[in-house]
Amino acid sequence: MVAATLVLLCTKPLETSLLTNGPWLLTVPSIAIIGREITMSAVREWAASQNTQVLEAVAVNNLGKWKTATQMTALTLLLASRDPSLHVQGALVPPGVALLYASAGLAIWSLVVYIRNIWRILLK
Repeated sequence: MVAATLVLLCTKPLETSLLTNGPWLLTVPSIAIIGREITMSAVREWAASQNTQVLEAVAVNNLGKWKTATQMTALTLLLASRDPSLHVQGALVPPGVALLYASAGLAIWSLVVYIRNIWRILLK
Protein backbone atom coordinates (compact mmCIF):
# COMPACT_ATOMS: atom_id res chain seq x y z
CA MET A 1 0.00 0.00 0.00
CA VAL A 2 2.87 2.35 0.76
CA ALA A 3 4.50 1.69 -2.61
CA ALA A 4 1.18 2.24 -4.41
CA THR A 5 0.67 5.54 -2.59
CA LEU A 6 4.20 6.69 -3.39
CA VAL A 7 3.75 5.80 -7.07
CA LEU A 8 0.44 7.69 -7.10
CA LEU A 9 2.08 10.76 -5.58
CA CYS A 10 4.88 10.60 -8.16
CA THR A 11 2.67 10.05 -11.20
CA LYS A 12 0.03 12.61 -10.25
CA PRO A 13 2.07 15.33 -8.55
CA LEU A 14 0.48 17.88 -6.29
CA GLU A 15 -0.14 21.21 -7.91
CA THR A 16 1.41 23.54 -5.37
CA SER A 17 4.04 26.21 -5.69
CA LEU A 18 6.44 24.00 -3.74
CA LEU A 19 6.34 21.29 -6.40
CA THR A 20 5.88 23.37 -9.55
CA ASN A 21 9.60 23.88 -10.13
CA GLY A 22 10.62 20.45 -8.90
CA PRO A 23 8.29 17.66 -9.98
CA TRP A 24 11.04 15.22 -8.94
CA LEU A 25 10.75 16.43 -5.33
CA LEU A 26 8.60 13.44 -4.33
CA THR A 27 10.29 10.99 -6.69
CA VAL A 28 13.69 10.99 -4.98
CA PRO A 29 12.51 9.92 -1.50
CA SER A 30 9.96 7.56 -3.06
CA ILE A 31 12.70 5.68 -4.91
CA ALA A 32 14.73 5.43 -1.70
CA ILE A 33 11.77 4.16 0.33
CA ILE A 34 10.55 1.63 -2.25
CA GLY A 35 14.11 0.43 -2.92
CA ARG A 36 14.69 -0.09 0.81
CA GLU A 37 11.43 -2.00 1.20
CA ILE A 38 12.25 -4.34 -1.68
CA THR A 39 15.79 -4.88 -0.39
CA MET A 40 14.67 -5.55 3.20
CA SER A 41 11.99 -7.97 2.03
CA ALA A 42 14.62 -9.95 0.12
CA VAL A 43 17.09 -9.81 3.02
CA ARG A 44 14.46 -10.94 5.54
CA GLU A 45 13.43 -13.80 3.24
CA TRP A 46 17.06 -14.88 2.93
CA ALA A 47 17.63 -14.49 6.70
CA ALA A 48 14.66 -16.77 7.39
CA SER A 49 16.47 -19.56 5.57
CA GLN A 50 19.67 -19.02 7.60
CA ASN A 51 20.48 -19.56 11.27
CA THR A 52 18.70 -17.71 14.07
CA GLN A 53 21.57 -15.24 14.52
CA VAL A 54 21.05 -13.85 11.03
CA LEU A 55 17.30 -13.74 11.56
CA GLU A 56 17.80 -11.80 14.80
CA ALA A 57 20.05 -9.33 12.97
CA VAL A 58 17.11 -8.23 10.80
CA ALA A 59 14.52 -8.20 13.55
CA VAL A 60 12.44 -5.03 13.71
CA ASN A 61 14.05 -2.26 15.78
CA ASN A 62 13.05 1.21 16.97
CA LEU A 63 14.65 2.90 13.97
CA GLY A 64 12.30 0.99 11.68
CA LYS A 65 9.35 2.00 13.84
CA TRP A 66 10.32 5.69 13.60
CA LYS A 67 10.69 5.29 9.83
CA THR A 68 7.23 3.82 9.59
CA ALA A 69 5.69 6.52 11.81
CA THR A 70 7.20 9.39 9.79
CA GLN A 71 6.32 7.66 6.53
CA MET A 72 2.67 7.16 7.47
CA THR A 73 2.35 10.73 8.75
CA ALA A 74 3.95 12.10 5.58
CA LEU A 75 1.69 10.05 3.31
CA THR A 76 -1.38 11.05 5.32
CA LEU A 77 -0.50 14.75 4.98
CA LEU A 78 0.30 14.47 1.28
CA LEU A 79 -2.89 12.55 0.52
CA ALA A 80 -4.98 14.93 2.64
CA SER A 81 -3.49 17.87 0.74
CA ARG A 82 -5.31 16.57 -2.37
CA ASP A 83 -8.72 16.89 -0.72
CA PRO A 84 -10.39 20.05 -2.09
CA SER A 85 -12.77 20.19 0.86
CA LEU A 86 -9.87 20.99 3.21
CA HIS A 87 -9.15 24.69 3.51
CA VAL A 88 -5.55 24.07 4.56
CA GLN A 89 -4.51 22.03 1.52
CA GLY A 90 -1.42 24.08 0.70
CA ALA A 91 -0.27 24.15 4.32
CA LEU A 92 -0.10 20.34 4.45
CA VAL A 93 2.39 19.95 1.60
CA PRO A 94 5.61 21.39 3.14
CA PRO A 95 5.46 19.30 6.34
CA GLY A 96 4.40 16.28 4.28
CA VAL A 97 7.38 16.63 1.95
CA ALA A 98 9.74 17.26 4.89
CA LEU A 99 8.49 14.14 6.68
CA LEU A 100 8.78 12.11 3.47
CA TYR A 101 12.45 13.11 3.20
CA ALA A 102 12.95 12.33 6.90
CA SER A 103 11.35 8.95 6.32
CA ALA A 104 13.63 8.29 3.34
CA GLY A 105 16.65 9.19 5.45
CA LEU A 106 15.50 6.86 8.21
CA ALA A 107 14.84 4.15 5.62
CA ILE A 108 18.40 4.33 4.27
CA TRP A 109 19.84 4.56 7.79
CA SER A 110 17.90 1.51 8.98
CA LEU A 111 18.95 -0.43 5.87
CA VAL A 112 22.60 0.34 6.64
CA VAL A 113 22.11 -0.76 10.27
CA TYR A 114 20.50 -4.05 9.20
CA ILE A 115 23.19 -4.78 6.60
CA ARG A 116 25.97 -3.97 9.10
CA ASN A 117 24.40 -6.35 11.64
CA ILE A 118 24.25 -9.13 9.06
CA TRP A 119 27.79 -8.42 7.85
CA ARG A 120 29.17 -8.76 11.40
CA ILE A 121 27.51 -12.15 11.80
CA LEU A 122 28.71 -13.40 8.41
CA LEU A 123 32.31 -12.38 9.13
CA LYS A 124 32.41 -14.45 12.35
